[in-house]
Amino acid sequence: MDSVMVVSRGLPAAATKSGEAKAIALSVLEFSGSTLHMYKGAPSGRGALCGYPGHLVSAQSNKGAITFWRWNQETHQIKVPLMERITAVCITSDGLYCVAGSNSGTLFVWQVTTGLLLARISSAHYRAITTCKMTDDDTHIVTGGDDALVKVWSLSSIISRAATGQEVVIAEKSVDALHSLRLHTLPVRSVAVSKGIWNCARIYSGSKDRSLCVWSLATGEQLCTVTFPSDVTALCVDAADMFLYAGTAAGTLYQIHLHKLEAKSTVTATRSAAVRTFFAHSGPVTCLTTTPDGTQLISTSEDGLLRIWDTTTLQVVRTVTETVPLNDVMLVPRSWIQHPVEPMNVQLFGRALHTRLDESEIPVESDGVPTLLHRIPPQPSEANAAARVSKMFGTTHAVASLTTATGVVKSQSLEAGSALPVEEQESTSDEDAQDDSDGEDRAGGQDTSSELKAKRAKGSAPLSLDQAMAQLQGAKDSLEGWQPAAVKFLNFAYQLLNELPQQPQETKAVKPAQKTKKQVEQSKSKQAGKKAKRRSKGSA
Repeated sequence: MDSVMVVSRGLPAAATKSGEAKAIALSVLEFSGSTLHMYKGAPSGRGALCGYPGHLVSAQSNKGAITFWRWNQETHQIKVPLMERITAVCITSDGLYCVAGSNSGTLFVWQVTTGLLLARISSAHYRAITTCKMTDDDTHIVTGGDDALVKVWSLSSIISRAATGQEVVIAEKSVDALHSLRLHTLPVRSVAVSKGIWNCARIYSGSKDRSLCVWSLATGEQLCTVTFPSDVTALCVDAADMFLYAGTAAGTLYQIHLHKLEAKSTVTATRSAAVRTFFAHSGPVTCLTTTPDGTQLISTSEDGLLRIWDTTTLQVVRTVTETVPLNDVMLVPRSWIQHPVEPMNVQLFGRALHTRLDESEIPVESDGVPTLLHRIPPQPSEANAAARVSKMFGTTHAVASLTTATGVVKSQSLEAGSALPVEEQESTSDEDAQDDSDGEDRAGGQDTSSELKAKRAKGSAPLSLDQAMAQLQGAKDSLEGWQPAAVKFLNFAYQLLNELPQQPQETKAVKPAQKTKKQVEQSKSKQAGKKAKRRSKGSA
């Protein structure tokens, strides 16, 4: 298998404050049941686990905080404290936006790199948000709450209303949900979204009213309803959108063949030929997920069991027993754990991330594609803007990308701290003005422009701030729609150059305080006394 399981561990009812269950919050398990990796920290709640290639993300169940782990590190990299307890969290596949719901019904949207709160919808739900899912194309958010509502939100609409550089409080009246689905009569416990683009996707919602509803994400229309003998606590759908799996509070699992359900119908799970039943756990089912090929189903429960099922025979393939309840399970590629990708986001919630690379791990230039860029702590006192940008990346080397006036992108590996070499370009108005000013100081007909080019070739004459910003802007324009990773770097570099500190102002020398008349008279009297003593000694 190319995937591994990330399991969220809960706390037993009689857990002590210093118990081992509290120390190990998350575990990475092989399909054989062996533990591949563990993460220390406070336990995460149900539906509060997500991740992307850069980090593993979870919300603590006992306090208001969101924790980020690097996939190959045991301890958390950053913990973001919040005023409210987060009950559901999800993140976009590229790790740019994080969406979370609180126990008060508030919906938060953050920009992960800066930590900027783009939106806080205080009345997204009237009661606690229990589940939050992102569509497969990262365009819409689906939330369910204790108010028995399922809502669909457009991520682009929320972000577009956020003012740049400010924390925005958005009321319910200013940002309306795309759909508000009101068929359930009791709290919604689980939501699943099918794969594919949003206008072809379906929403599956399970509630404590023992019903499962199927909706169209594009129109908000109810397609059909399935009723169960107990509360629906967990849902998942396979990648082909053919089979839907439901877990209940009684520990029973149901496999529903979606192609056999009739439109606008209400089906009883125990009497329908489209539904297969199998008994799985002795406690409520907390989470369900399927493998990418749909051949296996993973279920977790409050009874501390993780079971892997064959979806064809509905037989148990393997059982993993834990001493604590299991709240959540998520499948991630094995490469995320064994060979973690260095994050393109150079900051996480506004805090710098220090990455350390060996020389063998430094990216290599490929045909026409800039290599990935890795950040080290900046040098605040660096006056040379181009050299400062180059120092921001790598450990023993710095990978820098610039573009010429023709829009050709090249990547060069430079020794950290060396000035950034400049390619010959067409002279701009700034360079012409510089040549005119230098022409007055020419002696003996020397060609100053050739000297300037020679100095730039050696790296002794770095780019000015305006020239560096102009080149970065040109690189950004030429790369739009071609290479997202390079565009992200150029956006960061352009922002960095805008934020360069200004030259410190010259401080004037402070004059010593003048003496008062009394102090002057005292000093004169002391000097006169000393002279008198010297004269008396000389006469003696």
